[in-house]
Amino acid sequence: MGPGGPPGGGPGGRGPGGPGGRAPDLGKVGDDAEHTVEWLAAFVRDPKSQKADARMPAFGAEKINDADLQALAEYLASLKSDPEKAAGEAPTGDEPPGDAKPGN
Repeated sequence: MGPGGPPGGGPGGRGPGGPGGRAPDLGKVGDDAEHTVEWLAAFVRDPKSQKADARMPAFGAEKINDADLQALAEYLASLKSDPEKAAGEAPTGDEPPGDAKPGN
């Protein structure tokens, strides 16, 4: 077993968390415009309230407190395929292209 778990496991890989595994790949869950922080928090708290056919168990207040649920939902919402979307920043146009540095 290597760092971070068994080879091929985790988001996008073979095994749990990836295609053919028991859980969905959450690596880009924030790409879906419907998946706001509020939606994700509600889904984790009571999945069937957001998706009638959800198989995920509910995580009531006895399993995750409100502060941790909020932090989790914010983290999940930040998982996007585009790093600029994940950072919540749009390019301003002031950045130098590529690897160019100011003054070069």
